[in-house]
Amino acid sequence: MTSDEDGVPYRIGDSFYTLSVEEATTRMEEDKASVEAEVKRMEREIDGVKEELEGLKRRLYGKFGSSINLEK
Repeated sequence: MTSDEDGVPYRIGDSFYTLSVEEATTRMEEDKASVEAEVKRMEREIDGVKEELEGLKRRLYGKFGSSINLEK
């Protein structure tokens, strides 16, 4: 960051606000933690969908055998 006495511009939504370096740093850390939590939630969701997809593939292959191809 900078040691500018007037503060630093910080984006909140669609607007930029001038915050002190300390406040901007704190907000960045909070935003980073929030984004990391959201990424982990999405990764868990993706893993769940992949698991469900594999289960469905097993059921279909069990029913139709090699007469179908479900691979990409």
